[in-house]
Amino acid sequence: MYLRVKEGKIVVTAPFWASDKQINGFIDKHTEWIQKKLLDKNIFLKDGDTITILGNSFQISFTENLIDIEDHQIWIPNDQKIFQSFLIERTKKYLYSRFQELSSQMQTPGIELKLGFYKTKWGSYHPKTNCIRLNMNLIFTDKECIDAILIHELCHVRFQNHQKEFYQEVEKWMPSYRKVVRRLRTYSIPKIK
Repeated sequence: MYLRVKEGKIVVTAPFWASDKQINGFIDKHTEWIQKKLLDKNIFLKDGDTITILGNSFQISFTENLIDIEDHQIWIPNDQKIFQSFLIERTKKYLYSRFQELSSQMQTPGIELKLGFYKTKWGSYHPKTNCIRLNMNLIFTDKECIDAILIHELCHVRFQNHQKEFYQEVEKWMPSYRKVVRRLRTYSIPKIK
């Protein structure tokens, strides 16, 4: 079996006799590679393209200096840094609020959440600083995918590795975790040149 990324999708080539379970296991073993490939690909936005942010669709219109949002239209300069700052300002309230809800439910108080645009991981937990870093590119997925990554990282507070007990804890909080995480492979990450 082998994997490749083609036009923002994961393509698996497998023998005809391979079961779905074997294929999904193969994909699961290569999750980190898949995430890196999906996050590395450049899908550059053009004027008039539609993007999804936290499940809501918006049409992008490039303008000189104006940043505005109305109904389902975003006017923004053709600049990646401005675009990223706009996205953080627009979504951080939801992300911090959802993080606090899950942290409270999972009884993991005192964890700090930092948001940023990262190249290789959806999220990471740093025990020395008691901090979770969340990749802002998650806002282009869906809210259940965001929850899956937050739960995954919050479970690392108790389990530092990816052993059986860790995944049992993750699936206690999100029984459909593996199915949801597979969906992350189907999303494209829009960028501005």
